[in-house]
Amino acid sequence: MTQTTLFRAPTADGRMMYALDGPLLGIDFSTFAGAELIGPAEVIQRRGYSGQRFLITPADATEVRYRRATGTRAITSWTRTRDVPAFPETIAAADWAAFAKPFGYDDDGDFTAQEFYRPEYAEQQYEELSIDLTSYRDFPVNVLDPESVDDPDETFTWEVAAAHLVFGEAFASAMPGALTGLRERIAKEVDALTPHAKVWTHKAREGVVEGSVSLVFEDKRTRAVKEGRKRVRHVAQSRDWSFSFPIPNTLAASSKADAVRKYRALVDDIVRQIVSKKAAVCAACDGEGVVIVG
Repeated sequence: MTQTTLFRAPTADGRMMYALDGPLLGIDFSTFAGAELIGPAEVIQRRGYSGQRFLITPADATEVRYRRATGTRAITSWTRTRDVPAFPETIAAADWAAFAKPFGYDDDGDFTAQEFYRPEYAEQQYEELSIDLTSYRDFPVNVLDPESVDDPDETFTWEVAAAHLVFGEAFASAMPGALTGLRERIAKEVDALTPHAKVWTHKAREGVVEGSVSLVFEDKRTRAVKEGRKRVRHVAQSRDWSFSFPIPNTLAASSKADAVRKYRALVDDIVRQIVSKKAAVCAACDGEGVVIVG
């Protein structure tokens, strides 16, 4: 079985970042009871990627040291918490069972005497351990800001370019790739942002499809509508106008964050195209009709 290559990446502030997998897997630095880092190191958690965490260390660090609790804290004595002069103020741990047993047990199976005493614990014992960081290879980038590994939006499907799959799933969002399945998403988002227009798509099987927009503008002209044999009603006329624009089904970029920015810019541009279309008075129809400008 081939061992997965482990990578480290330089951060924008000159430190090194390690994905918490491989030799770091299973070490819980999130709670004091699990493990506590020693020295200038910290753990950050990536947003939007199932809790993926990264270790940040000085650039020249060859190992990270941490301490871990060993065993449970032993009870050394019991101290009286109520004013009961007949009871001793303190009881050694070795004498506790003999003192408490005659008082019986509560419903949870604990000595009833615990209502009058609190336990005093010995100092927690720890062991110091270290993790060798020399098995990690340099990630092939110049600078990688820790935030760039965050997934900017989990609702987008991000496909990493095949040449970069070797770098591991933990760095997927920072790798070149493409957002996919955008056609219907773009149409729906533009449609929601332009309530005065209707947007739809066609040419679904092509890599680049078109979005179509229908706009309706009312003018001052009326048209006659016959009602019955003799009655005629005049209703306001409207001008329908449509145009199309290309919608890509994929967006390639150097990272997922970059691709999402391109996506937002594309949606904004399409919306600007739609809202820029205005109705103007038509001089050829005595100012009663409209033409579309913009």
